[in-house]
Amino acid sequence: MSLRLIRFLLFAAGFWAWVVPLAAQLPTGSAKDRYRKNTGVVRVRNVREINSSGTDYSPAFYKDGIVFVSARQKSGAYDSKTKETFFELYYSAFDVTEERWPTPPTKFSLEVNSSLHEGPVCFDRSFKHMFFTRNNSKKGVQKADAAGKVRLKIFEAKKGMIDWEDLRELPFNSDSFSCMHPSLSADGRVLYFASDRPGGYGGADIWKVTRSADGRSWGKPENLGPDVNTSASEVFPFIHVSGTLFFASNGHNTLGGLDLFFYEKDEKGEYVVTNLGEPFNSPADDLGLILEDDGLRGFFTSSRDKGFGKDDIYAFTIEKGIEGVEKPQALPAKILVVDARTGQPLQNAEIRILKPAEDGFVSNEENFYDITLEPIQDRPNAVSLQLIRKNAVDLGDPDLYSNGAGEASAEFYRYRSYFLLVSMPGYQTAERLVTPETDEMGTLRFALRDAPVCNRAGGIVLSDQLGVRLPSVTLRFVHQNSGRMEIVRTNLNGEFDLCLPLEGDYLVQVEREGYKPESRSVRIETNQRSYQEIRLRPTEVSAGVDSKIALGAPLREGSVILLDKINYEQGQASLNQSAIRYLDALYDLMQRYPTMEVDLVVHTDTRGNAETNLDLSRERGKNAKTYLVYKGISEKRINVIGKGGSEPRNRCKPGVPCTEEEHRENIRMEIKVRKIGA
Repeated sequence: MSLRLIRFLLFAAGFWAWVVPLAAQLPTGSAKDRYRKNTGVVRVRNVREINSSGTDYSPAFYKDGIVFVSARQKSGAYDSKTKETFFELYYSAFDVTEERWPTPPTKFSLEVNSSLHEGPVCFDRSFKHMFFTRNNSKKGVQKADAAGKVRLKIFEAKKGMIDWEDLRELPFNSDSFSCMHPSLSADGRVLYFASDRPGGYGGADIWKVTRSADGRSWGKPENLGPDVNTSASEVFPFIHVSGTLFFASNGHNTLGGLDLFFYEKDEKGEYVVTNLGEPFNSPADDLGLILEDDGLRGFFTSSRDKGFGKDDIYAFTIEKGIEGVEKPQALPAKILVVDARTGQPLQNAEIRILKPAEDGFVSNEENFYDITLEPIQDRPNAVSLQLIRKNAVDLGDPDLYSNGAGEASAEFYRYRSYFLLVSMPGYQTAERLVTPETDEMGTLRFALRDAPVCNRAGGIVLSDQLGVRLPSVTLRFVHQNSGRMEIVRTNLNGEFDLCLPLEGDYLVQVEREGYKPESRSVRIETNQRSYQEIRLRPTEVSAGVDSKIALGAPLREGSVILLDKINYEQGQASLNQSAIRYLDALYDLMQRYPTMEVDLVVHTDTRGNAETNLDLSRERGKNAKTYLVYKGISEKRINVIGKGGSEPRNRCKPGVPCTEEEHRENIRMEIKVRKIGA
């Protein structure tokens, strides 16, 4: 049996000496011989998008992605024992599809990543508190004990404005033994970890420690006992939201090396340790499993054959969940929909239950938004790329309908957030963010207000003769009797749609640069949608086919597309879901123009050091390019230019006091079109 991975993951000279040969540790004839036979379809895949040729291991969920440990650096401080650079933390955001697939990783934190090893991490449910493993050190230098062993310690940190801050080690660490691999319970009170501290059963054991209600102190660590721990090694605990404990061991009955186990109730109601079996486990080392709240997908680490690197991260989905793993307790709730004016219940109201992302968008809903290019005032050759949420009626089938009493029954889970949309014809859509923190959900009441009068008018604008769809066309609807005007612009497909508050006759004025203006009269009637097909003629009648097509394009060489709604974390270059969502929109645009070439010009705000900001802008640009190339865009089509804070859009020059909103205006990416093509 290879103990290579244990040596890597404990990163300390001599620390792995306690690992006892497996053959001497196997229990016989006990509940610990149990192997899980997975009855549902299990799919396991190497996550090649994030794995390197080195060691990649121990993922942890963080926001809409995972943080993991890697030795992928090609240069820098080198560990003579692992034969690799020191381990650092990396972050990979999930894409915005239903599959939630990891995207190319970026460094997680400049503050937490040190000159020594950083190891497995975990976070609380708010992602504002972090626990992580690090070599014992003093002033940045590894500190060995009297026996020459460098121990491991667990540290905590809090999320600050710029990076993780207030780093401190936990009080139950010691220079004489190691504490490592933290995992925090859903309520944030109990921390599980591995340690070879005195009082264990041999090697490393799984322990737990409880934090006080005010979060200021920790109790005395407790060993989980001989059902979980053996005289060999139990490491990498993960406590699921359901309360089920997963861990890795080479002391229970294994398929070889470290195997993945979980602690479950058997048919007699007694807790026993069960081997997860194939395909989770293999003859190689398998460890560091994490499982999403619904129990249907997760990640783990393995050094099995045919991997991409030395140790790789694998993703898995399991059709029915892992048999024996308790599901999180569902909290019943009643949704009541009433008329805000009369208080009467509303029947057949449509209820959609969605998952919110931190940036205010909806996770895993790539068809939830329309892409528009909005003209920018005072910049005639620039447009702003906007993602506009679709109307509720355009979002597909609802999850629930209200009954005759205006009610619908739903189930929610603690520590999760939900975004509820409630809609009904003739009423304004109501929305609410729901995050159950207690076992009592009660009734969620939605009072719908009357919607403004909406006489829908829509259609498409085309170029004359060629029939090319024209985006960014301005249409002004002027009501003949009142003079009231409503303005709408066509989207990238040349389509428009708007609500008109008054019925009757309208004068429609249609304008676009390079085309002759068009006017027409339209009759708008209540409960009857008006549809118009409008064709515009180029200003130059003799223009050739290529010129006419170019006139129909929303972009041309020299155009600038502004991405100023990307919600980067302050001081961080990592791609979060906000950045990915807008980069996906840019990818779609570059797919429309398959020969278009662009410069990614990245700006930061002016706070902090100018050179640091310049480096940060370059890193953000490089990460954006890496993602677009990963999606399939040729890297020759993309050039990266970092500007740092040298070109603020507003008054916020270095040293000028500004609000957070004003600083945010300067954090942006500008896409300059070098070549447009067809």
